[in-house]
Amino acid sequence: MATVEFTVNRNEIQAGECVTLYWRVDGVKAVYAYADGEHWQEHGVVGEGHREVCPSQTTTYNLRVIHQDDSKEVRKIVVTVRPGSVIQHFSVDRGEIRSGECVTFRWHVEGVKEVYFHREDNPWREKGVAGIGEAERCPSGTSTFCLRVVKRDDSVEVGRITVHVHD
Repeated sequence: MATVEFTVNRNEIQAGECVTLYWRVDGVKAVYAYADGEHWQEHGVVGEGHREVCPSQTTTYNLRVIHQDDSKEVRKIVVTVRPGSVIQHFSVDRGEIRSGECVTFRWHVEGVKEVYFHREDNPWREKGVAGIGEAERCPSGTSTFCLRVVKRDDSVEVGRITVHVHD
């Protein structure tokens, strides 16, 4: 009697995260582990193993088993990928300052159409910046600064950081 087990440590992840596929197969002729769209013939595996995968979109993974009598069985696991934040990093070196002092903002954004850095109460359209950068600001009063990102699908993500200014 053949044993076929195919599991994953998590079925749902954020974009950029990874999962591990596990399989244990016994008493069969051949085993293949592959993602939809891949040629199964190129992905032969040993009877017991694991593989870390980091899909960028929802993906179905398959375990194809060829039994001793040449019958075939395919087990499927779907890993759902939720869109993650495209803002990989957005920070300020100090969240509280005295009047007259300055702070430095830093950010890292990739794979988007546009990036803007601006004070929340100011127009943003003329404040385009590079995806990786930094800016020094010397607010005279408590202010919120925004990193406005236009994604490839034209949706918008905004990161906000408030700097508190004390007299």
